[in-house]
Amino acid sequence: MGTVINSGEKEETLEETNTTLTAKVVIWCNMRKVTSDSVLCYVLVCLFGVGSWIAVNGLWSELPLLVEVLPEKWHLPSYLTVIIQCANIGPLFYTVANHCSKGRLKEPPFVYLLVLIGCVSCVLSAILWRNTVYILGANRSVPLICLTFFLSLVDCTSSVVFLPYMASFPVKYMTGFYIGEGLSGLLPSLVALIQGLGGETVCVNTTITNHTHLPNGTWYNYTEYILQPKVSQPLFPVSDFFIFLSFMMLICGTSFTLLNVLPQCRRLKVLPNEPSLPDIPNGDGYDSDSSRPLLAHKKPNVVFGPRLSKHVIVLVLGLTCWINALSNGFLPAIQSYYTLPYAGAAYHLAINLSSIANPLVCFLALFFPTYKWRNLVVMVVLITTGASYFTVTAALSPYPPLAGTTTGQVIIVLCSITMTALVSYSKVTIASMLRGEGRQALIWCGAMTQIGSTLGAISGFTLVNIFSLFHSAPSSC
Repeated sequence: MGTVINSGEKEETLEETNTTLTAKVVIWCNMRKVTSDSVLCYVLVCLFGVGSWIAVNGLWSELPLLVEVLPEKWHLPSYLTVIIQCANIGPLFYTVANHCSKGRLKEPPFVYLLVLIGCVSCVLSAILWRNTVYILGANRSVPLICLTFFLSLVDCTSSVVFLPYMASFPVKYMTGFYIGEGLSGLLPSLVALIQGLGGETVCVNTTITNHTHLPNGTWYNYTEYILQPKVSQPLFPVSDFFIFLSFMMLICGTSFTLLNVLPQCRRLKVLPNEPSLPDIPNGDGYDSDSSRPLLAHKKPNVVFGPRLSKHVIVLVLGLTCWINALSNGFLPAIQSYYTLPYAGAAYHLAINLSSIANPLVCFLALFFPTYKWRNLVVMVVLITTGASYFTVTAALSPYPPLAGTTTGQVIIVLCSITMTALVSYSKVTIASMLRGEGRQALIWCGAMTQIGSTLGAISGFTLVNIFSLFHSAPSSC
């Protein structure tokens, strides 16, 4: 016997079906909208992150050109490293002020101030970078050194201002910020490659005509042929490169403004000091970025992971200090000594290819993340081993093993790339681990970053300029 359904039941069933279908359509449309908003916000976060270290990274990319013109020559990296770390007065002031105000300081005004200082300093560097001042019996690059301080003030302070601001976004955007920070090294390197390997010293035959006054009162002229070093010229001057840096700082400020004013980005933010919820599948009807239900009658079923213990947090902060002491302070100060013996090309490739590896590793970390502190310890051990190899190579300069050979160049470049990859992945891992501990943990992460960088820079400067432990490669002419 068939089932009899009256017209009222049919209408009710049809109405329920239509309601369900309408709800699904609303969810689908909302998820499409959220997806496009997420992409826009992610791109803006990346561009915002570009401004975090582009000034200092750009300065290092131009170092081969600067050292051939400025009087400090190859001692310049160790001087600049110390000047960069002196700029840590900025993050120190901000950290103390934030602590005294009990976390009531707002990041946006400080971000705008940093962007303004960065733009002005880059423009002034384009004008004054070659100027010198005679001090203590020698010409000194005082204008560039002073402007380097202000550029470094911007980048160093960004560690304790930009990162806490990113705590207002879901955790996935932290990786986007680090991709942008990686691009802050990649973009200047690509522009430097287009600029050309200017500053490379080549030996050319030079004809010199000498005049000698003989005892009989006549002059004797003779021609001498000698090899003299000549510096190759880049495609465009250093001044144009600094203008490029100022343009990138302007893009950083514009992206930050859009993150604050666009409704698509503002609604993705989470409450301060509130850990963002993990992504929820689209089929459950939730906004995966803001962790808010799209339908009022739905409730998210969220399970949070275990929080880090105090001992693990202290360990992670200590490893942060050590990693940055090596990567931001010590190794840059001695980089010329462990790369120049393998020819200038090795120096350029080590810098530029390492800069490419940085954002690539940060991007891969989005798909292959790790949150285990034991994995972090293993990576730090590998980083320490690589730093030891570089230090020994620099100490044996100008004649380390395989100096001047293609094999030596390949080894030193590959080691530099591997070191950068390990450091980049470790930093992303640390930030992701501490993101769940709240805003204060990220502030301490930035503070330990700068403390480690300062200690590493002082160590490198002392070994290079006081103890003269490292020696530059001699001229090939």
